[in-house]
Amino acid sequence: MARRLIENGLTLYDVTPELLKEVAGDLSVQLSNIKLEDIQASIDPLKFVEAHSVRGGPSPVEVERMMRIRRRCKALTKAWLSEKKSKLEEAEEKLRCIVKAYSTMNEPTVKLKSLSSEVG
Repeated sequence: MARRLIENGLTLYDVTPELLKEVAGDLSVQLSNIKLEDIQASIDPLKFVEAHSVRGGPSPVEVERMMRIRRRCKALTKAWLSEKKSKLEEAEEKLRCIVKAYSTMNEPTVKLKSLSSEVG
């Protein structure tokens, strides 16, 4: 078919049931009940995409399904990350309190006289 189209300067959109039967006959293949609508549907890019509704395929229904899954996954990841950030902030605040408690424990409670004040 491709050779016949190229030799005659035709495109897929020029294929007719008669031309398809003629090419099939050259190959000793019998075709029957070929409709122009079927040929046009088989070369229409949109119909081709819609017909390939396999998992991971390009059909609009499948793409929408995959997008819903990705959106849900994104929302779950955001929630997980938010929870982890919150726990980190809580841990940091707790650490600050502990450090502050230790640093105030080591401060002298009694003030010693300064030697420079006695000299004068």
